[in-house]
Amino acid sequence: MKKLIALVLALLLVVSAMAGCSTAQPQQPEDGSQQQEQEQQEQEQPQEPVFAEDGANAMALLPADSQSMQWVQSNLQLPEMLDPDLQELYRAAYWFYTVYKVSGLNDSLIYSDSISMPYGEIYINLYRDGNFADFAAYETAVRATFTPELAESFLTLDTIAEGENGGLYCTDGGMGSNIFYVGHSFELAESSADRVVVNCLAVYNETIPNSSLEGRDQSQDRTETNSIVFELTDSGWRVGEFFLPQYPHID
Repeated sequence: MKKLIALVLALLLVVSAMAGCSTAQPQQPEDGSQQQEQEQQEQEQPQEPVFAEDGANAMALLPADSQSMQWVQSNLQLPEMLDPDLQELYRAAYWFYTVYKVSGLNDSLIYSDSISMPYGEIYINLYRDGNFADFAAYETAVRATFTPELAESFLTLDTIAEGENGGLYCTDGGMGSNIFYVGHSFELAESSADRVVVNCLAVYNETIPNSSLEGRDQSQDRTETNSIVFELTDSGWRVGEFFLPQYPHID
């Protein structure tokens, strides 16, 4: 009798276990393929560039009240498709190019303070630059505007020097503008999270009589395209390439 009761209990346990197995919902393994596909699509989406205040910071290091800056502010044609802060960075780069690579616009030279330096086979005079307190301040402003590679071209110009007193000294020469320049426009060529490229479409015409646009043969207009490049560096947005359409090519 005891054996019979034990057998019945055992059968009941087996039946109960089988019923539990039949009603339990099997766990479905997580399918990560859909999530991976969504993440891949998000990565493939072009990311919009994010701008801080790098342009404003660069401009804050420049002499806002100088005549050269006033000239730039009143004559500069800004690329309208740029973010306002990149426009400020463009403005700073334009000022540096016109004052230190084109020259002729540097109205801050102090002629009572000069040094001499070799220039080829001769010596030339350089005059104290009043735009910056010293060479170190000039370097800080340059590096706040340009990528390291382009900044070096400004720091190693053969028309500037650091005096023994740490001051910035410059020549007072100037470069003539391109007499065949007609005008220019801009177009956005590239925009990503770490790079923005604007093409400058400059129009020139060698038939311009007496440097006047009137009377030129418009069929002889030619368009030259050069890139202006903004790059996101470890220090923020900087100008990596630049172009002045009104002047001969300047590296």
